[in-house]
Amino acid sequence: MPCRSSSFDPDIGPLIQIGVSETGVEPSASPNKIQTFSALIDTGAQSTCIAPSVARQLGLLPFGKRPMVSAHEVRPANLYLVDLLIHLDVLVSFPGITVVEFTRPAKLRDASRTRRALQGRIFHQP
Repeated sequence: MPCRSSSFDPDIGPLIQIGVSETGVEPSASPNKIQTFSALIDTGAQSTCIAPSVARQLGLLPFGKRPMVSAHEVRPANLYLVDLLIHLDVLVSFPGITVVEFTRPAKLRDASRTRRALQGRIFHQP
């Protein structure tokens, strides 16, 4: 089974690097269309989330909205369809994944600048 090891800072949490692109991008043919971001691993999250800056940087257009429930609030959040890539010992691809846009409450923004995505459970919907 592939695994990854790195340093761990308990003030930040477990981070991994994920690649995010619009759907249908072939990694070997278009590596410049895949952006890499730090993602917090959150096994209790119901979905994978990206920051608004990630959506802007990739030029993603939302296809809908849904309520985003956090410990601090409930608010409507944009939905995007993306391809996710996680590099373990091999490159693991999750094509056509729905991710949710999140914004941090103002009081938490400074403490979490190191991550721009949250890697929650991944549900592939063919």
